[in-house]
Amino acid sequence: MEFLEPIIFFINTILGYGLHAGSSATSNLSHTIGLF
Repeated sequence: MEFLEPIIFFINTILGYGLHAGSSATSNLSHTIGLF
């Protein structure tokens, strides 16, 4: 079952980023890069 752990972690990271972080994280990243 160990091979499922990175997959679950990856999915949780993507879902967590999309659902919880969302546009605020995108804007923060953009500000950090200096695009906007």
